[in-house]
Amino acid sequence: MRAFRIFPFDGGAAAGEPGHPLFVARSLQGSGRWDNPDRYAAGYFSLSARGAVSEIYGGMAVWRPALFDDLPSPRRLGEFEVPDDLELADFDDPAMLSRFQLRVADVGIRDPRRTQQIAARVHDAGFAGIRWPSLYHPGLTNLVVFDPAERGVTFLSAERLSTEHPAVVAAAERIVRHIAR
Repeated sequence: MRAFRIFPFDGGAAAGEPGHPLFVARSLQGSGRWDNPDRYAAGYFSLSARGAVSEIYGGMAVWRPALFDDLPSPRRLGEFEVPDDLELADFDDPAMLSRFQLRVADVGIRDPRRTQQIAARVHDAGFAGIRWPSLYHPGLTNLVVFDPAERGVTFLSAERLSTEHPAVVAAAERIVRHIAR
């Protein structure tokens, strides 16, 4: 399946190095929704480009051109291929929620301690990651893949973002954000 993420890009970075499209800085993880850096690197993706933009910039009401500048590091919208055979715990599926004795509110809560505990249970149950609806809009779907570089996730391409980029415009429309030009 195609998936998207925004990441700091360095065209010369080798696999496992900062700036590589599949690099995840485990040392900087621990505050994210599904992070458990002692167990795995959490690679966050969205199933749409506008979803990836929404997740990164959705906390800001106004998106100005400077938001997409390359300082301090060049961020890019990356397109990736996630293997279709990865077993993901789909938290948009009532049966999966029931399996883990969860309610929708447990997945949508903004309490990383709670969601990280859930992710640890999912990881320990042998799943490759989690699929869940975005908090910014339920029509947007996100993924976390545990150790994405080791699970066959491949990088396809990267694009520079701007206030005119179609994914930025689509995200702003979907989650109701203002683009200042």
